[in-house]
Amino acid sequence: MKLSKILDELSKGNSVKFFNYKRTFFQIQRSGDKNEVIFFNYLGQRRVESLKKNIYTSSKYIVLDKKGLKELGFKKDDIKDILKHSFKKEKLEVKVFKRPIRKSAGAKPINESLEKYFEENKFSFLPEFRTYRIRIRSIADYISIEDDEVVVYEVKSDVDSFLRLIKQVKDYLTYADKVYIVLHEKKLKSFMSDYSSLLDRCGLIVFSDNDLVFEKEAPLNNPKHKFKLLLSKEEISVFKTLKGYTKIDNKYKCFKKIFSIEDKNRIISNILSSRFEKRRNKIYTEGEFSLDISNYQEDLNSYLG
Repeated sequence: MKLSKILDELSKGNSVKFFNYKRTFFQIQRSGDKNEVIFFNYLGQRRVESLKKNIYTSSKYIVLDKKGLKELGFKKDDIKDILKHSFKKEKLEVKVFKRPIRKSAGAKPINESLEKYFEENKFSFLPEFRTYRIRIRSIADYISIEDDEVVVYEVKSDVDSFLRLIKQVKDYLTYADKVYIVLHEKKLKSFMSDYSSLLDRCGLIVFSDNDLVFEKEAPLNNPKHKFKLLLSKEEISVFKTLKGYTKIDNKYKCFKKIFSIEDKNRIISNILSSRFEKRRNKIYTEGEFSLDISNYQEDLNSYLG
């Protein structure tokens, strides 16, 4: 795609995405009066840079032309020098998509409806949830505890894109029992066109007429790293009521070995619920463990040999 054509699309309020079937490489868009290029690494992390300053990097995929370079603000001598370089173009798919330039309430009304839903159902919840012991960077818009299940909600408003959605869902499924994608109704058509395969592992909620419509129930996941949602002190607190807990060399293995599946879920939910309530009240300490697990004393003795 020619640089001049890209700049023409930006002037219309559109953006241009370069991708292959595996991932998005970069996206060009306008922010105010500046032309930006957003680079994505294989983890889905993004880096925003000036398009003009990164013209050589981008030129592996973009056809540079005099008109486009002039529009970017390059001088005649610069343009002549830039065009001397011959780059072997790597083929990527190119997609032009509209970026709303009107004002929008964004995610706020959706978030308010979600919080109302949590409160009405007496679910413990927390916005903008980060994991600390699992090496992922995706931040969940909401996480809640529902019937001893960890449930994540990823919100996409009418002005959000789906560029990072696949990576986000993959991250959430490492620790969540269920994942819901929450869409503004205006995003539903494009989601179903390009990302409907995510519904094999996620549920779908559509925000329409200022209300949440549950279109598809989230299937139950089997997360590998759910116990690692607990902080170190929270992990220790699980065993503190049992004699000999200081002899446990690997609490993660011990937790997996001695507790039933139901009690594992009860324990994790109990501590996370406590932490979430504290965080929402601006109390930044670990969650408190309040269950009686004394019936597992013999199991621990057996585990320790």
